[in-house]
Amino acid sequence: ACGDVHSGYEGNITLECSAGTLSSSSSACTPRPCADAVNIVIGGTTAPVSPPAPLLSGTSQSMPCDGVHAAYTGTYTLQCSLGDLTADTSTCKPGCLTTAVVNLTVAGGNSEWSPTTDMASGSKAYESCSSIHDGYEGQIEIMCFFGVLSQNPAGCKARPCPAGTTVSVELDGSTEDLVLTKEITSGLTGTRGCRLVNGLYAGSIIFQCSMGTITGYDTQGCLAKCPTTLGKVITVGGQSQTVYPSSVLHPGSTEYNRLCSEVNSGYTGTYALECTDGVLSMIMDTCTPRGCDDSTNPVSVTVGDVSGLVSISESVESGGSFDTFF
Repeated sequence: ACGDVHSGYEGNITLECSAGTLSSSSSACTPRPCADAVNIVIGGTTAPVSPPAPLLSGTSQSMPCDGVHAAYTGTYTLQCSLGDLTADTSTCKPGCLTTAVVNLTVAGGNSEWSPTTDMASGSKAYESCSSIHDGYEGQIEIMCFFGVLSQNPAGCKARPCPAGTTVSVELDGSTEDLVLTKEITSGLTGTRGCRLVNGLYAGSIIFQCSMGTITGYDTQGCLAKCPTTLGKVITVGGQSQTVYPSSVLHPGSTEYNRLCSEVNSGYTGTYALECTDGVLSMIMDTCTPRGCDDSTNPVSVTVGDVSGLVSISESVESGGSFDTFF
């Protein structure tokens, strides 16, 4: 057999005897193909690998690296030379094993992470952002590249304060649980009406949202109304009287055309009541002393021992005089 002479060949050698002399022919000897398995080592993992079909000597066959180690990508080459099968695994690219570690970071929160199964190079995994920082939502992208893990937290965002969140609010002695009607983005603010907590106030309560939590509220925008029971002492011509709004005044609003005569009947003109955060004030005062005319009540006059009622027939301004004749 050809193999008796060269182990890398198969077939038979032909011997011929002529006149006591032997001659040989090896033309039937052919290089031995490769069919038996060879042990392949990739990333510390060993596996016996056979070509899918007998491999002719001098030829090669590409095989996937992950067939030996699931965390490796690329292909390796099986080469056959005279029945001897060898492998070149230098083109296999390492993945990330379960022993690999990456530090996941979200807004100051940190946690070490390792894959639960080997990852091929170029593959991705995902982890919940809330597992790193409970004030965030979304997913962190974890990438494996040639045996190195890296993270991309761009998919994480601060949790909003959802609609339906209840907040206890106190305003000037009144306390009420307010429910957010709209979602508030973290870092921004939302509002609810002051009157929902205390009916004597107008304006808006401002809520601050940070990472899914209402961190506080501001009632500085709440201004007190002026109810009809709120009085203001007004003085007109030396005469004072407490006056009240005819209807509830909202902060910054004004009740116009109040008659000066309601405070002092000897005066004409109007004034206005203005409400500023629960405080009434008198503005736009046009009150002037009333004059006298023929509609003014007569006055009793005594001359000597005779008295009589005297009236005027002309108009006279307050402080003016008029001579009357009998």
